[in-house]
Amino acid sequence: MMKRWLSILFVILFVGINLASSQEIVISPSIKISSKLPDYEILGKNSNGIYIHYSNGTLNELELLNQQLRSVSKREILLKDKSSQLESIFLRNRGAVVFYSSLAEGYQYLKARYINDYLETSAEAIILDSIPKNKSNIFAPYYIKQSSNMKYFAFFKIEEDKQGMAVKYQILNNDLELVGGGTFENLQKDIVLKSFKINNQGVVYATMAHQVRSGGDPNNYIYDELYTFLYDPHLQIGKQQVIEKTKRLRFKNIITEIDNLTNTAYTVASYRSVDTDTDIGVLAISSNVSSSESMHLKYAFDELSMSNMHSFKAKDWKEQALIIKPKSVIPQSDSGCLIIMEGQYQYTKVVRGTPYNGYYPYYNMADNYYTRTYNQNHYFDISSLSISGKGEVNWEVVMPKVQVTEDDGGIYSSFSLFESNNLLKFLFNEDIYANGNFVEYNLNPKGITMRKSLLNTKKENLTLIPQKGVQLSATEILIPSEQKRNLQFILFKY
Repeated sequence: MMKRWLSILFVILFVGINLASSQEIVISPSIKISSKLPDYEILGKNSNGIYIHYSNGTLNELELLNQQLRSVSKREILLKDKSSQLESIFLRNRGAVVFYSSLAEGYQYLKARYINDYLETSAEAIILDSIPKNKSNIFAPYYIKQSSNMKYFAFFKIEEDKQGMAVKYQILNNDLELVGGGTFENLQKDIVLKSFKINNQGVVYATMAHQVRSGGDPNNYIYDELYTFLYDPHLQIGKQQVIEKTKRLRFKNIITEIDNLTNTAYTVASYRSVDTDTDIGVLAISSNVSSSESMHLKYAFDELSMSNMHSFKAKDWKEQALIIKPKSVIPQSDSGCLIIMEGQYQYTKVVRGTPYNGYYPYYNMADNYYTRTYNQNHYFDISSLSISGKGEVNWEVVMPKVQVTEDDGGIYSSFSLFESNNLLKFLFNEDIYANGNFVEYNLNPKGITMRKSLLNTKKENLTLIPQKGVQLSATEILIPSEQKRNLQFILFKY
């Protein structure tokens, strides 16, 4: 649901805005998660209502909720083909469409069926593509993407051999009619595809990276070149970029975005220099098929910028800089972008000692001592960096946050990102184990922040999972709560 972010260069009357906005909170009834369908995802909202997808890898069900989060209907997704595998489900303005693969007569077919208002799949399937399979019954992966306005789809498959990688893609409109297609190709070894996206005008953007084969970095900066590919099916023009030909930088945490209005595409990555251990930061680049101009910024962290981080104790600023991870890129109206970052790391801890009162949880006997091993997940400050279209820093801001959990994979940590009325809102659990405070940071286009509490999850008997939250509209975000396999949904209306 992300729109273009207003840059400070275009904001005149914003100074007097009240950052705190009122909201309504709707909480759904609690349901028990079925052992047969343990996984779920929020698909979004259209004119029919809010869609939830439940699955176990082979069995799939759709549920439709109304605005009060009451169940309207629930039905198994029937593909009606033997030897079939679901690939993706996407919403349309009404109903939905399911993409799936099926095996028949020596071919794997990519097909689609529409889902009507009653969650019934259409009788007829639309064949979109095929792959010869010979005698193999193993499904080759297809990948499907949808634009945020639901008007375009792109599907692609990856072909790899000793000569390199080819990403063959096709672009479809809302009626699944072919709009364009092509191949993004890189004739090198050790190439991986890091991202593929389509915007509201059907423009596709891909980023590949070259992986270092030897001398692995302990902090996982394992890529030494980046390649971007951009194609506009209406202009029938493409553009490619190569970043870091000298191979003196290493990269990780590669993320991308495309502006829905200007078709400018952005790639952001964490970098670290090969030559000096003090050159650590983020790299941001842009590309547009209609313009020769592009944004390029190598933004280095330093001891002063790391001193603004409030919640991580490190032996030096470099250790602190290594854990900062780009999470989102938001296009700005000055052709630049806003980079959202978060401090994040995990480590395994081993505790040795004697049992307390003859008992020590999670223990193994070794050398007359008891040992307990567990993973500790750390999620720290949210930071934002505004970059102009000329590659200059407009502003940067840090929003303090501390989240530390054990053996949960960090599922209740991090945040949901929501854009509303030219504000960015970051929603998160302040302390997963203690006070139950669910918090919101507001960030305006001038880099001004404000913090407020939304609700107390302990009082409401909720355990929210921000990372699974989905923005439904310009004024709504839906976040699930899961506690002892009891599932609820919380709708925040602004």
